[in-house]
Amino acid sequence: MLNKILKKIIFLALLAGTAYPVWNIETIDTGTGVNTDVGWYSSLAIDGSGYAHVSYLSYNNNDLMYITNKTGSWVKTTVDTAGGYQTSIALDTSGYPNISYIAGGNLKHAGWNGSTWTLSTRASADNTCGTAIVVDGSNNIHISYSESWGSGPLKYEKYAGSWNATTSITNLDAPMDSSIAMNGANPYIAYLGNGGDAVHFARWNGSAWLVDGGPTAIANSCFYTSMKLNSSNNPCVSYQKWNTADLRYAVWGGASWTTQDVDTAGDTGWWTSLALDGSNYAHISYQDHASWDLKYATNKTGGWVINKVDSNGGVGYCTSIKLDGSGNPHISYYDVANKVLKYAKWINGTYTISGYLRDSGSTPIFNAVVFLSGGATGNYVSDATGYYEFTGLSATNFTITPALAGTTFSPSNRAYTPASSTLANQNFTGAGGTGYFIRGYVTDPDGVPINNVLVSLSGTAPGSYTTTSTGYYEFTGLATGNYSTTFVKSGWSFAPASNSYTSLNANQESQNVIGVAAGTVSFIRGYVKDANGKPIIDTVISLSGSLTASYTTKADGYYEFLSLSFGSYLVTAVKTGWTFSPSPKAYTNLYKNKDNQNISGFYGTVSVSNDVKIIGNIFNPANGEITTIWYNTASAGRVSIRVYSSDGILLRELVNEEKAAGTYTTTWAGTNLEDQVTASGIYYLKVTAPGVNTVKKICIVK
Repeated sequence: MLNKILKKIIFLALLAGTAYPVWNIETIDTGTGVNTDVGWYSSLAIDGSGYAHVSYLSYNNNDLMYITNKTGSWVKTTVDTAGGYQTSIALDTSGYPNISYIAGGNLKHAGWNGSTWTLSTRASADNTCGTAIVVDGSNNIHISYSESWGSGPLKYEKYAGSWNATTSITNLDAPMDSSIAMNGANPYIAYLGNGGDAVHFARWNGSAWLVDGGPTAIANSCFYTSMKLNSSNNPCVSYQKWNTADLRYAVWGGASWTTQDVDTAGDTGWWTSLALDGSNYAHISYQDHASWDLKYATNKTGGWVINKVDSNGGVGYCTSIKLDGSGNPHISYYDVANKVLKYAKWINGTYTISGYLRDSGSTPIFNAVVFLSGGATGNYVSDATGYYEFTGLSATNFTITPALAGTTFSPSNRAYTPASSTLANQNFTGAGGTGYFIRGYVTDPDGVPINNVLVSLSGTAPGSYTTTSTGYYEFTGLATGNYSTTFVKSGWSFAPASNSYTSLNANQESQNVIGVAAGTVSFIRGYVKDANGKPIIDTVISLSGSLTASYTTKADGYYEFLSLSFGSYLVTAVKTGWTFSPSPKAYTNLYKNKDNQNISGFYGTVSVSNDVKIIGNIFNPANGEITTIWYNTASAGRVSIRVYSSDGILLRELVNEEKAAGTYTTTWAGTNLEDQVTASGIYYLKVTAPGVNTVKKICIVK
């Protein structure tokens, strides 16, 4: 639904009682045509004028992309159509970009000379990874990388008028992802050991490479590392301690490490990126994975202050942070929910405009949206006291306009030309607008709006609404009572077809509905096999939900349900003496074919002595094999089970729902988010549940 650049100012508190920082957030690339998944592996550089330069992957076309706002607006370029994974960008003294990246398993370099891009392959291998780039003051290019994921060795390339011979540095702990910085003319590399057990360091002393000879390795469960050198040329590292899912920061003092917990709330510290300002204070961007929020942490005030930058969508993937000449942070990142590239920039301001929304009897008006336009844009939802505020504003022109369905405000807006001081009690008086609302969107399963849907409201206060071009509908000013909404458009089917609200006493936001063309049919099919890939015959597969049916597997273990109409279904496998997983398996709002819906069976019962047990953790999905995960939850709560690649890319979400206490199973068929079978290699299964927070390895062998 994002078909143009969206801009938003998000106001969030650093700490209770302090001023709100201001972030300007832009969606800078939404893709073109069929190329609608852009922003993976973003890397950011800021030039001397404060303009941004971002390299990233266009996933659908497998292209290396580059985008910059140095002309005043965002301009993007396709740099290499052969690939653009794990990009890293650095600028030379002319502000020209240099990018290291992976294409077809090979390390490549792309350099801009002011008129053309020059592409070169620096290393030919099947599984090159962990590339990082830096350009020194003499415009020499330095690149670090691992020749093969999970086995190394760590390698180094240098360009000084011509490319030097590749240097193989070390194979200690099977190097993976790397960061590179310069101590004068000497490169300094941090790299992650295989499996995320330690961060190691390699530095060139002018004549030889020293590995873990000072600083020593940071041991114990490290992941998502980022390294910079402070003014004493000592390394500083941000990283996730993945066995506790915490964000940490470490500084080498010359003889030992000083390590600090930065953020320990929930499942956090993903995709960290580190920048240091001129006073050696740290600025870290990262993802809170539990909420899919982009966060920013800094210790520039002494202690660690954490700021939620963006919480709209599935944000915070592939973060990259840089500081401009004033020390203000800029962050590029990927929104996995909307499949777009985003960019956040800190705005410094000193003024605050605040006030209250009340009716003529001084009763607060809450849940009104107060809009800010002009020199900055944003919105604030009035709280239970009717209060709103915008802070961090600079001296420029602004207009503030309150809005609430059915309410008229006086004055209708307030204009400031310019706002040159902090202004309190910028109050508005509202009339009308009592009651509650029901509102939402009607879209197809891919999020495309469906307009001209007749939404009928029945019950205490009947009404109707025809969806707009965005698929939006609303009913406002509703008194407490019983209501029901239904959705009708010729040639379409909707799920749910209706919604009921009993004793409505609160606003009902995001009451969204999915629609598909009438007559849409699909299938569910797969195989039932044991952990060794052997078919299990005579298994009864039952289908319930919108339709009911059953199928008994034959010699090959195959089952199928064809011509299924749009709706929700449950598939259950039963055979005496056997335990199956997943069983049952739910399909909500089924609208497209579901192939390879394989079920794993075990004769007897499976004992889960620990929190998580994996059966078939080495498997070949090309042969129809699957891996089965058994897990215990100590108490009721949300369970999250996700599969990640070696570089932290989310491949598949297996479970994300509330569960009662007990033992459960789920399976992974070796496919990614696009239902494509993944390549051979090591993958990471992260399980988070009440009493469970662990990471397991799974190996695909073809």
